[in-house]
Amino acid sequence: MIIADSGFWLALGDKKDRHHLKANDFARTTTERLITTYPV
Repeated sequence: MIIADSGFWLALGDKKDRHHLKANDFARTTTERLITTYPV
């Protein structure tokens, strides 16, 4: 189980974010369960 904070979700959704490619690659390849907190 991996905690994904707001930075991950923002990078994943914004193609102009400098971490977008890494976030997208991680999201597509991870087999771990992603969790987040309610405020995110």
